[in-house]
Amino acid sequence: MTTKTSSPKIGPGTRFNSVYADSNPTWEITRPRGRGVWEAKITDHDYAGTVKVFTTAEVKHAVGMASAFAQMDNENDAFYASLKLGQIVHYHNSFGQFVRCEVVMGTTVHDKTMHKCLKPIALVGDWKSYDLPRRLPNGEVDLGYQAEKIAKGDCFEPNYGCIYESGERSGSHFDTDPSKLPALDLSVPELTADAEATAKLWKAVEAARAVLENHKVTDPKARLTAALATIQAGLTS
Repeated sequence: MTTKTSSPKIGPGTRFNSVYADSNPTWEITRPRGRGVWEAKITDHDYAGTVKVFTTAEVKHAVGMASAFAQMDNENDAFYASLKLGQIVHYHNSFGQFVRCEVVMGTTVHDKTMHKCLKPIALVGDWKSYDLPRRLPNGEVDLGYQAEKIAKGDCFEPNYGCIYESGERSGSHFDTDPSKLPALDLSVPELTADAEATAKLWKAVEAARAVLENHKVTDPKARLTAALATIQAGLTS
């Protein structure tokens, strides 16, 4: 049974956030300016004291959005608090692509204090080949964004709604339980002798291009001479 929330009471003293210029400052209603219209001023930021009028509908919408975000934050915190260290969960990246994660105590790019977060350990599901580790023509390995996070052990803390085990899921991509899927092979085969020789040539191509595009050298003949030397070195190595 859904409980109907009462509409917020609007009047002098009501605070809300609304975009102004390049910021999202806090406004406070100071007085009515007519039927369904309120005068408010910015209480913080560089624009403190700026006055603007808002309709009752605009204020109610802003207050409602703040309440919704606060509820979302509370639900997110509650979900993470319910997780057990060592538990395995699955983050839905998009379109049936999942990141298998272990619940650990760690830090993230957004929170440097030790807290409960997710450590990616494998990829499962419908990942495309270009998202997985692959070898570039020059022989170097491109891990891909998520596989690189796994290799580095970077922890993160996605919204609980993106985690399969939260139960907050919808759409055909959630028809398959990712915990039943095998981990994808993220290894990259070693170069064969022929592939290694070709990779050296591609590296020479890149080096020659860098010389030709070196705008610090303003003499075109000097650029061409340096590029030629690079090409010759690449062909004879």
